[in-house]
Amino acid sequence: MKTIFYSILIVFISVLFTFAQSNKDKVYVDNGILKWTESGQEVALFGVNYSAPFAHAFRAIKKLGLSHKKAIDMDVSQFARLEFDAYRIHVWDREVADSLGNLIENEHLELLDYLIYKLKEKNINIILTPIAWWGPGWPEPDPPSPGFSNNYSKVELLTDPKARDAQQNYTKQFLNHKNKYTGLSYKKDPDIIAFEIINEPGHPPDTSLVTEYINEMASIFREQGVTKPIYYNISQNWSDKQAAAVYNAQIDGISFQWYPTGLVKYAPLKGNYLAHVDHYPVPEISDPNFKNKTRMVYEFDAADVDQSIMYPAMARSFREAGMQWATMFSYDPTFIAAYNTEYSTHYLNLIYTPQKALSLMIAANVFRTLKTYQKFKSYPLNTEFDGFKISYEDDLSELNNGEKFYYSNSTLSTPIEPEKLIHIAGYGQSSLIQTNAKGAYFLDKINDGVWRLELYPDVIDLMNSYGKNSLDNKVRIVLKNPSDMNLNLPGLSKNYRVHCLTNSESDFTASENKISVKPGVYLLSNENTTLKKDLKFDFYNRSLSEYPNFNFIDHGQKVMHNPITKITDGERFNPKFTIISSSKIDTAILYLKEPNWRNYRAVALNKTGKYEYEAEVSEGIQNGIIEYCIYLKTNKCEMSYPAQVAKNPNSWDYFTSDNWRVKVIPKILFNPETDQGNLNFPNVWASVEFNASTKWNKFEKSWLNLNLTKFKRPINDFTFQIELNNDLVSKMDLSDFKYVEFEIDLQKTNIRRFKFQLINTNYQSVQKDIDISENKSAIRIPLSVFKSNEFVLLPRPYPHFLPYSFKNKTGSTVDPGAKLNYIQISIPTEKFIESANVKTLQFSSIRLSKN
Repeated sequence: MKTIFYSILIVFISVLFTFAQSNKDKVYVDNGILKWTESGQEVALFGVNYSAPFAHAFRAIKKLGLSHKKAIDMDVSQFARLEFDAYRIHVWDREVADSLGNLIENEHLELLDYLIYKLKEKNINIILTPIAWWGPGWPEPDPPSPGFSNNYSKVELLTDPKARDAQQNYTKQFLNHKNKYTGLSYKKDPDIIAFEIINEPGHPPDTSLVTEYINEMASIFREQGVTKPIYYNISQNWSDKQAAAVYNAQIDGISFQWYPTGLVKYAPLKGNYLAHVDHYPVPEISDPNFKNKTRMVYEFDAADVDQSIMYPAMARSFREAGMQWATMFSYDPTFIAAYNTEYSTHYLNLIYTPQKALSLMIAANVFRTLKTYQKFKSYPLNTEFDGFKISYEDDLSELNNGEKFYYSNSTLSTPIEPEKLIHIAGYGQSSLIQTNAKGAYFLDKINDGVWRLELYPDVIDLMNSYGKNSLDNKVRIVLKNPSDMNLNLPGLSKNYRVHCLTNSESDFTASENKISVKPGVYLLSNENTTLKKDLKFDFYNRSLSEYPNFNFIDHGQKVMHNPITKITDGERFNPKFTIISSSKIDTAILYLKEPNWRNYRAVALNKTGKYEYEAEVSEGIQNGIIEYCIYLKTNKCEMSYPAQVAKNPNSWDYFTSDNWRVKVIPKILFNPETDQGNLNFPNVWASVEFNASTKWNKFEKSWLNLNLTKFKRPINDFTFQIELNNDLVSKMDLSDFKYVEFEIDLQKTNIRRFKFQLINTNYQSVQKDIDISENKSAIRIPLSVFKSNEFVLLPRPYPHFLPYSFKNKTGSTVDPGAKLNYIQISIPTEKFIESANVKTLQFSSIRLSKN
C-alpha cells in the first residue's frame, strides 16, 4: 500500500514540477540584458516575420485554392532548416476583433494558434505584437474588417479614451485566449517569451500622453498575470522627446526597425550598398531608464536588394548595437512566393530566393556567435570577422568555422578543419561540391561514413521580382530537373551509395564522387556502411526525410532575357539568355539586324550553363539601333523569340515588330531619356516638394529637368543619386578616360551651385563643387584622383536617426577592382526657403571622355 502511495505521490510531485516549469518564463531582463532563466546566459535570437494567417497572404493562399495549414507546415520546416530560432508578427487586430475590442474566434485566430503550435515543435521562440492598426489590404485595397482600429487614427489609439478602452478590452482577451492546439493561453505559453504592446505607434506632440498610454497598456499585461518582458517601439519617427517618453515608461525593452535602403522602389537596387549597413548607431543616451531596457529589432530588411550580402552585415551591426532579438520582415509563404505579391519590396524564401535565404541563415549564425555590444571596424575593414566573410564583388556571404561551411554563392574558400565538418549549406561551387544546381543544397553528417543530402529545385527568374506584381504572373519558377553533383565529403568514399528518401528512385552508386539527382532528400553512405533503420536526424527537430511536397509544373519552352537598353561604341555585345525547354534544344542561334540592314546575320549562341546561353558579337557593330532575336529548334518545333513566331528569322515570310533592341551610343554614364528609373531621391517630401522629368531641346538632346517646387521647412541640402548601369560600367576601364562631362542649360537653370560626386564600389569618389555663376554650360571634371570623400546614404534609411552620410576611412588608395557605383548631385538649400520661386537644375547626359 505504501509503495502505491509513494508512487502516486512521486507522480503528483512530478506533474506539479512539470506544470511549474511549463509556466515559468524562459527569459528575464537583468540590467538591460535579456537572459535565459535556466542558465543565466545572454539571449541572442534571430528569425523572421511571417503572416500566412492574416491579410494578403491569407487571401492569396485561399484564392489559389491551397491549404493554409499545409503552407504553415512547409514554411516552418524551412525556418528550422535555415536555423531560425525567433518568430515575430504584428497581429492584424482588425481581422480578429470587433469594434469594441472583443476577440473574434475565427479562421485567422485559429491559424495563428496552429502556427504557434508548429513553431513550438521546432523550438522557435515567439514575440507577439497584439495590435498592428494597419488595414489588412496591402498591396490590395483594404477589404471590410470588423476591428476597432478602423475607427481611429494611429495617434487616436493613444489619445482617444474610447480607443484606449477598446485596446484594453482586446488585449485582455488576446492574452487569455487559449490556443486550441497547445491548450495554453498566450500569456502562459513559455515559448511566447515576450510581448510588444503595439506595432509602429503614432505619437501626439504631448509626450506625457505617450508615457501615460504605455504605462496604462503595460498595466493591462501585468494585471492579467504576464511576467514576461514587455517591449514598446522607440525608433518609429524618433525624436529625443518621444524617445524619453518611451524609455521612462514602465516597460522592460525597446524595439527598433531597420530599412537601410528605403522601401518600394519597384525594381532591384544595383551596386554596393554595404555602407548602408556598416553600423547601427543608436543615439547615445546616458539616462539609466534607457540603459536598463533590453533591445530588439522587430523588423528589418535591405529592401529591393537582390544580392546575398546584406543580412550578415546587418546582423553584425545589430549585435554591435546591443540587439538580442532580430526578425527579418518578411518571409514569403512558399505557396505564393513564385508571385512575390505580399510585399514586393521584400523577397525571401528558401526555394525561390535560395541565395538570400542562405545569406539570412549565415546571418542567424552571426547573430548568435557575436557578443552583445561587440565592436567592429568600418567598411571595408569589417568584411571578415569571427569565421564570417562578406564580399560584394563575389556576391558572397560565408561561414567557415570548422563544424559549419555555408556559402551563398560560389567560393574559393576551403573548410578550415575538414575533419570536424558536420554541416554544409550552399549555392554554386566550392572546394567540396561542384554542381550545376540552381537551388540551395544542404549536407549534414549523420554518422561516420553517412551524410544526408537535401537538394532544392532549380529556380529561374522570369521577370523583375520587385515590381508591381500579381497572382496572374509568376516572377520566378522552379524546375524538377536533375542536377549533376560532384561531392568530395570528409569520410565519404568516391563510390558511395545513394539512397533516396523522398521518392521512388532506386538506390545507386556514385561514380568517382559524381551523381545526378532530382530535388529531394538522399542518404549517402560508404559501401561497407549499413544504414540502420533507427537512423536519426535531429537538426532543429527536423525528421530524416522532412522536405517540401512540391507540385511541379511543366513550363514547356521559355526564354528569359534582361535586355540591355544601350551599349557603348566599340564595345563587345554579349546578350545573355536563360532558356528552359521540355525538349532537347538542337539549334540555338542569335539573329542580329543592324541599322539599315534588310536581313539578319546569324551568330552562334553558346551554352554556358545548365540553362544559360550567351552570344558574343565583337565586330561590325554600328552606331544606331540594333534589333535582335533568337531562334530555337527542337525535335518537336522551331520558334523565334521574343515574338514567338514559328519560323526562322531569315525566312522570306518572317515578319515581326517585336524584337529586342539595343542602342549603340558613345560612352554615356547617364542618359535622361532612358535612365530615369535609375534615379534615387531622398524621402524629404515633408520638407521639400519636387519633380523630375525629361526635356528635349531643338537639337534633339535630352535633359533631366529637376524642379524643387516648394520648401516647407529648412534642410541643409537636397541630394539625389544616379544608380549607374552595372552591365555598362562593369566593362569600362576608367584608366582609359580622363574626364567626366555634361552640360548645364543656363537658360533653364537658376540653381547657382551644387556638388557633383562620381563614386566607385569601394566608396571612393571624384568630387567637384560646380559654380554656375562662372557662366559656363560645359562641365568637365578630371578623373585623376579618387579620394575617400563623404557622401549621402541613399535611399534614406528607416529609422531617421541613422547616419546621413558615410566616409571611407581607409585612405585614398584606389582599389583597381572597384567599378563605378553611382553619381550623387548635392544641392545646398539653406537659403531656398526664403524664396517662393521654383528652383531648377537642368543638365544633359553624363559621359566619359578620353581628351
